[in-house]
Amino acid sequence: MRFIDINAMLGEWTPKRLFLQTAEDMEKEMARLGIEKAYIMDTKAWLSELSVGNLAAVQTAKEHPALRPVMVMTPLLEQEFGGREGAVEFICRHRVGAVRLFPLDHNFTLHPWNTDRLFTLMSDLRMPVLIDRMEHSASFEEYDQLYRLCREYPDVPVVLLTPGYRSARMIYPILEKCANFYVDTSLLIAYRAVEEITACFGAEHILFGTRMPYLEPGTFVGRILYADISEEDKEKIAYKNIVRLDSQIRYPYGGNSQ
Repeated sequence: MRFIDINAMLGEWTPKRLFLQTAEDMEKEMARLGIEKAYIMDTKAWLSELSVGNLAAVQTAKEHPALRPVMVMTPLLEQEFGGREGAVEFICRHRVGAVRLFPLDHNFTLHPWNTDRLFTLMSDLRMPVLIDRMEHSASFEEYDQLYRLCREYPDVPVVLLTPGYRSARMIYPILEKCANFYVDTSLLIAYRAVEEITACFGAEHILFGTRMPYLEPGTFVGRILYADISEEDKEKIAYKNIVRLDSQIRYPYGGNSQ
């Protein structure tokens, strides 16, 4: 079975030595597990410098065809990304596959008054937006903001990464009400969570993600291969849902295919 990983990263994170240090290491691990492609960000864009990290991600993806660049963004389009046109030019030129947000670590709220310009742009591009919840435990208020974003911008695929095993009572109502809301498989570790979401809301809402190299990707491959769901639903989760979202992205200036 093919797999495409929506949740991977490269770069330094902690003082500890992670088991995958380079793009070459990641590609070898991907080949071992049958992961055809991984969407990567560079951790510098999260932890230190947006522009440096985003450039590092696109350069790595340019040198390694199995990797697809993810751009870390904030609501400050003018100040940090050269305005709307600057952001669009970067996204198109480097064929960015998704945008990733760290609202808590980057100190902004998901309320529309803060993110309206960013999400209006994402809506125009039909760009998947990955919202990272590993940084801290999500509060009730943050889930409320997430729901409002999904309702306000129905053309934006909103992907909650690392949803966690205690999140069901918050994310299930959003899955029920918002067709543009998705979760990835990393940390979707509650008992039969994959099976339950598939049965209640459809496998279309789940994207394969591993959070490698911080987490061991084989675990998540196994969870899909041995899930008690149909082969068709396994394929949707493993790669078809991501391919579908990718095919809907609008690149107004073209761009180099990855």
